[in-house]
Amino acid sequence: MKFTFDKSRIPQDKLNDPRLLREEKQLQLDMSEQYLLEVCAHEAIHAIYMERASHITPVLSGPTAFFENGSFSFSNAYVRPHIEIGHVRDNLDMARWYAAGGVADRLLTGREAGDCEDFLAFKWEMTEVGATEDEIAALWNQAKLDVELELRNPEFLRELWGRAWEFKKQLEVQAQSGSIQESRS
Repeated sequence: MKFTFDKSRIPQDKLNDPRLLREEKQLQLDMSEQYLLEVCAHEAIHAIYMERASHITPVLSGPTAFFENGSFSFSNAYVRPHIEIGHVRDNLDMARWYAAGGVADRLLTGREAGDCEDFLAFKWEMTEVGATEDEIAALWNQAKLDVELELRNPEFLRELWGRAWEFKKQLEVQAQSGSIQESRS
């Protein structure tokens, strides 16, 4: 199956940059059936905790390339909420939604997760509401423990894998249609 990046966030003059083309080629090599399902499990657990924390339906996006401050960044898939201004969330619930993907990667796939970006996004959100470094670290550590515990629950695992398969189908449909776009999960 051929996946291509959504390049709508890339300036026209950067579309033929060798770094972008190299990363897109690597995506094609990486996207085996197993890897795609693992990516979808990572995003599915984010989505589950996001819904719990915010009661907002997450949006799934397929492979996306970003360009900011002279650098490219890439995502095989990601979920994000449509948050209305003023929407209040519990900080620990939000920590769980950000930490969940990395915890699931480590426990379910054995891959050492790259949750650095998730942590930085969570840290930014918490800094915006005045949380201290110690408060942020405590929330993050508690969230990882909570997610680990829940991943031992067979009912939760069924929900997670069901959502992962649903996400996988959505991404495959996008790839087959040649259209990389956001899908409400």
